[in-house]
Amino acid sequence: AAFAFAQANAQSVFAAHLVWDEGLGEGWPPDALYFLTEQEARDHLYGTIDPEVARYAGQTKAWVCCNEITDGRRKDANGFWTVNPWYQTIGPTFAEEAFFLANQQDPNAILIMNEFGTEQGSGATAKRTSVLNAIDYLQSRGAPIHALGIEAHLTYKGFAQGFNATAFRAFLSQVASR
Repeated sequence: AAFAFAQANAQSVFAAHLVWDEGLGEGWPPDALYFLTEQEARDHLYGTIDPEVARYAGQTKAWVCCNEITDGRRKDANGFWTVNPWYQTIGPTFAEEAFFLANQQDPNAILIMNEFGTEQGSGATAKRTSVLNAIDYLQSRGAPIHALGIEAHLTYKGFAQGFNATAFRAFLSQVASR
C-alpha cells in the first residue's frame, strides 16, 4: 500500500532500517541478539536484508542500510559501537557486508548510514569523530555508502545553549568532503 500511494502521488520511498542497533521486535527478549551464534546472526541479519531489498529493488529511492552503528565512547578504532549486537556476534565487518549486500540487490538505490548524537551534548565531538572514522573505514573497504543521515534526538531544554553551530557546520563539511 505504501508503494502504491507513493507511486500515485509521485513520491519517492525512503526505506529503513536494514541494520538496526538492537532488538528484534515484539515477541523477542530485548537482548536476544546478543545470544546468537555468529552463523545465526549472519543468517538472521543478511537473511532479512537480502529478500527485503530484492523485493523492493527499483521501487525504493534510498535505504537506511545501517542505523546507529557508531559510538563516541564504546567504540573500536573505526568508530563502530562495540556493544552493538551485530558487532558482538558477526564482528566489525557486519556494516560493510550489509552495504555490499544491499547494493547487490538494488544497485541504483542510495545507501545511507544513519546516526544520532552529533548535534550537541557532552559526547557530540567524540560521536562526530566516530562517524567520520566509520565513513572512512567503509569507503576504504569499497563499501557503497552514499550518504549520512543525521537523526535528531533533541530536547527543548538547553539545546540552544549546547549547540555549537560552527562545530556542527565543520562536521557536515567534513562529511561532504568524503
